[in-house]
Amino acid sequence: MPSARHAIALVLVLGLTTGAALANSGVPDPDQNENWLSVRQMMFGKREVNAQAKDVLRVFIAKRAADASVVPLMVRTYVDQTPQRYIKNLWVMIDNNPSPVGIRFQFSPDSGKADIETRVRIEGYTPVRAVAEMSDGSLWMDTAIINASGGCSAPLKEIPDLALMGRMRFKISDPIEVGKPLQVQLMIQHPNFSGLAETVIRTGDDAAGQSLPKLAPQYVKQVNVTYGGKPILRADVDFTISENPNFRFYFVPREKAELRAVVVDTADKRFEQAIEIGGAGL
Repeated sequence: MPSARHAIALVLVLGLTTGAALANSGVPDPDQNENWLSVRQMMFGKREVNAQAKDVLRVFIAKRAADASVVPLMVRTYVDQTPQRYIKNLWVMIDNNPSPVGIRFQFSPDSGKADIETRVRIEGYTPVRAVAEMSDGSLWMDTAIINASGGCSAPLKEIPDLALMGRMRFKISDPIEVGKPLQVQLMIQHPNFSGLAETVIRTGDDAAGQSLPKLAPQYVKQVNVTYGGKPILRADVDFTISENPNFRFYFVPREKAELRAVVVDTADKRFEQAIEIGGAGL
């Protein structure tokens, strides 16, 4: 299907790393990273975090970032989302970022799949982890390594047009089939400004760049997606997500109903977008 081809192409083109590739890589043991050990204790205490997760999930990210402020990241899962067994929480943890636990996704059986794609900021060489919590409470983790520099403190790509902030749109590329997980893309126009970044944009050969007024931190903190009023995806995020947040995720179309996204940022600005899923077969 197109979405599967998209995932394979992304792996091949970007040279993505996965946890399975770390065993013979010669890099320091990511499970001994001090930041991870601290976060693990804080979040999970003495609960077992199973690192043999290839049958549950895998995280894919570039070995080296071409642009550390906009790094494609995807998590592939191998668990059907059913009421009997499903992934209910998925954390993306970037050990050496200023905010190591900057992303948490919540799913439901109506999500169909707990796969996710987005773009993140990477501040430096770091392990990147995806930790899934199953509906039975078990924890499963996959880890990849990326070499990057300065993504969280990089200047904005362009002067943000605040009048356009919060504009959103959905994109669905695959045919809609009743009862079959369907991938949807949600694009949000928002500078997602962390307050850590420089306020100068370097343009062309202009060494001085262009000065911006001082910007207070303002970034998307929550995304809620529902279908027919039922929860599909909740994302609690911070400036770890790149400028103009972009998410690919799944839901299961079952009837003619509204797919709605509600987004809230740190200034408590609320943005909404909805489309009706219907047509032949629904």
